[in-house]
Amino acid sequence: MFTTPTEYAQFLIEMMDPDRTAHHSLKQPTLTKMLTPTVDANADREFGLGWWRVKSSAGTVFGHSGSNGSGFRCCSRFEPAANRGLVIMCNSTGGKTLYQTLLERIEQGRKKARQPVGQ
Repeated sequence: MFTTPTEYAQFLIEMMDPDRTAHHSLKQPTLTKMLTPTVDANADREFGLGWWRVKSSAGTVFGHSGSNGSGFRCCSRFEPAANRGLVIMCNSTGGKTLYQTLLERIEQGRKKARQPVGQ
C-alpha cells in the first residue's frame, strides 16, 4: 500500500464510523468480514482479513503492522468502542523498536490517567 500517515488515519476513522451510508464507505457486511476472526493464531490474538484482534477488559483493539522489507515500518491500532486509534510510520530498520516503545509509553500514560487522583 502506498499512503501517508494522515490518509491511513482517515481510513481508521472510516473503519470506526458506524454510518455506512457514504458512497466511499465499506458496506457493513464487508466491514464485519474484515473484523471477524478467521484464524486463531494464539491465545493473545485472533486474525480477521488483514486485521488482528485482541480483547481485553478495556475493550477490543484491532491492528495491523508490517514492513516493505527495506526498512519502512508501519503500525496501526484502533479501538471502535473508545473511538480512538493511531498510526505510526517510520523509515528505518529500527522502526519496529521505535513503534513498540511508543506503544508502551502510550499504554503507561493510559494506566496513569486511570489512577485516582493523588496516587
